[in-house]
Amino acid sequence: MYFLHFTLLSLMFNMFPGSKFMRFYRYIISILTLSLTAGFLYGGTSSKNIVAVRTSQPPKIDGDIGEFQWQQAVPVSGFRQFDPVEGASPTEETIVRILYDDNALYIGVICRDSDPSQLAYHLTRRDRTVQSDRFSVMIDSYHDQSTAYLFSGAVSGVKSDGLLSQDGMIYDIQWDAVWDFASKIHSDGWSAEFQIPYSALRFTRQQGEYVWGINFRRYIARKKETDEWVMIPRSETPPGTISSVSKMGTLSGMTDIQPPMHLEILPYHVSKFSFLAQPPFPTEGEYAPDFGVDLKYGLTNNFTLDVAINPDFGQVEVDQAYLNLTVFETFFPEKRPFFLEGSQIFSFGNAFDNTELRLLYSRRIGRRPGGYSTLY
Repeated sequence: MYFLHFTLLSLMFNMFPGSKFMRFYRYIISILTLSLTAGFLYGGTSSKNIVAVRTSQPPKIDGDIGEFQWQQAVPVSGFRQFDPVEGASPTEETIVRILYDDNALYIGVICRDSDPSQLAYHLTRRDRTVQSDRFSVMIDSYHDQSTAYLFSGAVSGVKSDGLLSQDGMIYDIQWDAVWDFASKIHSDGWSAEFQIPYSALRFTRQQGEYVWGINFRRYIARKKETDEWVMIPRSETPPGTISSVSKMGTLSGMTDIQPPMHLEILPYHVSKFSFLAQPPFPTEGEYAPDFGVDLKYGLTNNFTLDVAINPDFGQVEVDQAYLNLTVFETFFPEKRPFFLEGSQIFSFGNAFDNTELRLLYSRRIGRRPGGYSTLY
């Protein structure tokens, strides 16, 4: 569009030099140039960058970043408040370092605190948000400025992870990965270590240096304060955005790493033996074996094959018990692995409690809803 405008206007300059008509179009060209430049500035990522340093010996994930490997990494700080005073300097200092090797990414964090005795230390189940001091990492390993992986760890050691899509508008908290996290409280605050294997990420093999999008977020519970490395004002993001992926900073410095093969096999075998005793008849027995397998294989970094053969959906995390005294049915989140792959495609936003709003409720698949026959 801009190329066509510039071509036509150049022809007019040659046909009508010096006329008032052309002075008007010079004004139009200036506006177009400014708007195009502003679009590039607004649409790009942040200028902030953190450099990952290769390590020959991975650090021990125990929450203490006093090991010699961390001293070789490049520290970054410069966080800004997102809450409660947007854009203000944080009340506590946060320092981040990143290491990497052939297998994983290592993130070390120092969260200084003027009164560590007031840290909110609560234990909860995985992926449950409570009023606890925590630190989060968001990684756009595809660098498509639209999707990112979120890894969060609380000072109590509780882990949470999820998948951001549609530039942070959708947050799929049901997505789970295998990664490690540990934290430790010190006299001047607390520290944490993340070990994120490449198998938990998706990225394309390339030559030379990898450049990914990245951002960090710290939450100080007692102050209701949220600090971000790249602070994106609310005025620049649509309502409901968890974190704008397109405006993250960058992670650079990684070379000679390869995306691993993504293969996950979950077999199961269950046997049941039933006895029926009816005196004076002999006891009867019935043996009922059952088996199945779930398989997930990453054919490429953009295509995953999911196979479920006679899956045992009972071997997933048990739903929490609810006492429902309303006229509305209880909504239980999907936990079956076969239905979680790519489930964010059916999402169109988040509710106030960060649960997804989906076009399809996949737990309807496999059974007829109660009371179905009375609807006809």
